[in-house]
Amino acid sequence: MICRLQDIEINDERPFQNCKLGRKKYADILEKVVSFYSGGCVLAINGEWGTGKTTFVRMWQKHLERKGFKTLYFNVWKHDFISDPLVGLVGELKNLDTSAKTKSSLASVVQASSKILGGMFPALVKGIIKKSVSSDVLEVIEKAVEAASEVFTKEIEDYTEKCNTLEEFRNAMIDLVESCDSDKPLIFIVDELDRCNPAFAVKVLERIKHLFSIPNMVFVLSIDKKQLCNSIRGYYGSDLIDAEEYLKRFIDIEYLLPDPDLDKLCNYLFDVYGFEFFFDVSTKNRSLRNGEKDSFLRMTKLLMEYKKLNIRQMEKLYAHTRLAMQTVRDDEYAHPEIVFLLVYFRLFDFEYYDRIKRKVYTISELVELFENIFPENLLKPLNEYDRTYKFMVGTIAKILSCYSLLGTGIKTCTLLTEKEGAKILTFEPKKMPKDDLLFFLEHYEKQGVMIGSGIFDLNYLINHIDLLNGLQDYGEC
Repeated sequence: MICRLQDIEINDERPFQNCKLGRKKYADILEKVVSFYSGGCVLAINGEWGTGKTTFVRMWQKHLERKGFKTLYFNVWKHDFISDPLVGLVGELKNLDTSAKTKSSLASVVQASSKILGGMFPALVKGIIKKSVSSDVLEVIEKAVEAASEVFTKEIEDYTEKCNTLEEFRNAMIDLVESCDSDKPLIFIVDELDRCNPAFAVKVLERIKHLFSIPNMVFVLSIDKKQLCNSIRGYYGSDLIDAEEYLKRFIDIEYLLPDPDLDKLCNYLFDVYGFEFFFDVSTKNRSLRNGEKDSFLRMTKLLMEYKKLNIRQMEKLYAHTRLAMQTVRDDEYAHPEIVFLLVYFRLFDFEYYDRIKRKVYTISELVELFENIFPENLLKPLNEYDRTYKFMVGTIAKILSCYSLLGTGIKTCTLLTEKEGAKILTFEPKKMPKDDLLFFLEHYEKQGVMIGSGIFDLNYLINHIDLLNGLQDYGEC
């Protein structure tokens, strides 16, 4: 069993073949966007950390290449150790084709870059380029760099000369793009900008704006706008700056990458983390009940939807849940949907988990906790056809039943009492329908919440989860 998802293999011929989130349709939309703005622009693809932006833009890059676009990809976070992002941006240009015309244009870009950076650039760029180009290309570039180094030894101070230098760079870039002999714009993807240190991130934006605003070149920024705005505020040392307005100076178009399809994502994680093995009664002695797999998947989807979990958080949840369930013996039984919910508390709301574990809550307090955690529309019917709320009420009733027990069936608190010959609740729910909650609690009181042949308390599941206490997961959420 894997503990973390591996990078998805991207097929050159069918880039979205292994995409499990149904995102090819977004690639088609964005292709039309960059084609429409072929005159040049900066497009931001916005999505929170952990939503799969990098995988998407790498797939999209292959998709564009198959459609005849020239593309470049730059993970700027991996290069924020360099003195100026222009070094990395120009260094990536080496990945364009090496026709004679392109070689000459690239040399001109390098020469102009060295002037902008006051002579510190040549040695850096030669080191980057030397690793990736043929000797004849390197010779052309080295000659241009050496010539520039001899002429420019310090940063240009004269304003007019600086303007001329910038214009020289842009003209060289225009020639370079034209040398690609394509009727489509050059697509330059800049990824992980929001992870860079604030000063470097702002410098990247400035370099793109002032140097690369040219026809037939589209920059694509894959960002978490919220985090990038935080970087901007950090750079200027003020929470008062309107970071979003500041970003609009550098970004022409913004596309919010839609959330992944819940069904597809949850089914994919279910498969990749091997849960089918746990639910396969043909290989186990567990007395799994009808619908347990469906209940588990329903719980995962509801948590992701209503707690706004991203892909990486879901990965972690699935991995830890699978590890906890792996510790359950084949002749034992565990309620998978409850395990999943408890693991969620352990990872993201540990105070709740700890108080449940130590049975600090009274039944009334525990009911109130669940009613506050989940939105009201999950706990009462929206209409006569709504069945989701019954699933949630039933799950909560099961947890209450387990919570009220100690060991093999000794009750530590009473959930039901009798009044005038009828069962009633000993507590007062505020959101959940009393009748439905009463129905489920009566059911579990009669049937029991079984593990093998005995009734068990909630700590049975918690003990299995706590076997992971020594596990430190430093994956990003």
